[in-house]
Amino acid sequence: MDPESLKERIKLMYDSIDSYEDSGTYLSDRMLSSGGWFKTVYLKSPLQLRFEWSPDAGEKNKQVFIVKGQQGQHLSSQSCDELMAQGKLFWIPKSAYLKLRSVQNYKDIICGVRGVTHGFSDFTISPLLSGTAYWLSQKHGLLADAFLNGEDCFLLREIYNPNLIWVSKSDFMIRRCELGGPPLFSEFYSIILTISATLARSISPHTFTPEIQNQLKTALEPDVWTIESIRYNHLSSETFPDFDFRET
Repeated sequence: MDPESLKERIKLMYDSIDSYEDSGTYLSDRMLSSGGWFKTVYLKSPLQLRFEWSPDAGEKNKQVFIVKGQQGQHLSSQSCDELMAQGKLFWIPKSAYLKLRSVQNYKDIICGVRGVTHGFSDFTISPLLSGTAYWLSQKHGLLADAFLNGEDCFLLREIYNPNLIWVSKSDFMIRRCELGGPPLFSEFYSIILTISATLARSISPHTFTPEIQNQLKTALEPDVWTIESIRYNHLSSETFPDFDFRET
């Protein structure tokens, strides 16, 4: 199957879904922790979506993106609120964070949420919300067939971004994303980092700390998001979890 045909099957699948639920884990050296969890729940009519993620096992640093109808809001735990309001979490300026906290059109707010999740929400949320631009509009190449957690998958790569996407052969839904990392067609970025590290070590060896070395190393490593369970077409407006926007 060529990449364009595969992407059309993916689009048709997500368009056909009346309800959707997933859960999974991620690994990242760019966030507060090296690991975390996420989950999504969605209903097409009336349109509702809740996407949650956190860099730890509990609820302390949980982030939440909610959509009802045409409106959306980004929420977080109190401890997270305090850090983000000071611009100290996820590198979001205070002004941008306060805008995310407000209730506004989800097509506007989802752009900020993409930044917080290093782009992963674009792969899971946008295909479910019609009328939003998302990753399927990018140019892709088909790397090969792949085997992931006992499941046959297609492996796609973005041509102009260093992203890899695993797509299930059984239902054409996303199972895993590796976002970032070394460029696919060139090791140019890796070469630049290696040269920079060598110069830093020779010019100022006492400042080339283990922390700096680790930052240079992890700058080349992707964020890995793995969807571990998926259910769809199993919820109705009566059984969908109740939630609402929060006053800020």
